[in-house]
Amino acid sequence: MLDKIYKAGFILIIFLIILSGFYIVSVYKNNKLIGTNGQNTIVVSGQGKVSASPDISTITFTVRDSGKSVKDVEPKISQKVAKALDQIKTLVEEKDIKTENYASYPRYTYPNNGPATIDGYEVSQTVSIKVRNVDDVSKVLSMISSADINEVAGPSYSIDEPENYKDEARKEAITDARQKAQKLAQQLGVELGRIISFSESGDSYTPQPMYMMRAESAVANSKDSSLNLPAGENDIVSNVTITFEIK
Repeated sequence: MLDKIYKAGFILIIFLIILSGFYIVSVYKNNKLIGTNGQNTIVVSGQGKVSASPDISTITFTVRDSGKSVKDVEPKISQKVAKALDQIKTLVEEKDIKTENYASYPRYTYPNNGPATIDGYEVSQTVSIKVRNVDDVSKVLSMISSADINEVAGPSYSIDEPENYKDEARKEAITDARQKAQKLAQQLGVELGRIISFSESGDSYTPQPMYMMRAESAVANSKDSSLNLPAGENDIVSNVTITFEIK
């Protein structure tokens, strides 16, 4: 009776060893398929770039003035801003006109090296204008100039909805990565399998820089409504990294 028990136990042990072996092989195969073993994968990167003409432009202007008190200065600021915006609103919708910054601060004097005293206040207001028709940029600059505003930044050209171009750039980046992987696999004498992982990083959109114009130069340039302001092209770039299984 005891011998039968020993034999049954021995058979059970052998069965468990065999079962464990199958499990180990299965885990190994699965790990190989999901790429946990770095020797069984190829990692490549690709880049895609799309160039497109800007369809909007941003212009900002700042009005500054000073006086004995903030209450004395604010009406002057408001009047000058309103004068410019009354004209600009004939070309630009109100939703595209925004106050970016308002600031007021005291001016100090130091009489006879004594303690500082407030001599007055300086107030400034900065307004940004989004011009959706780039052909109207020079006209908007002219309107700002006619309101005797001489501190102007812009135009800065950009693309209103770059996402559509990002999709195209991503497709080019994926194609670039796949071609690199296929070439590398051919050189290694292996075959590509399924895609194990994908990531997109460093994707960028580069708008045109904003140019600054001040005082006399802004007035001289912007009064000419036929001023030549080329918009050029903007680049939308996508960078991807793809990991392929090696069969």
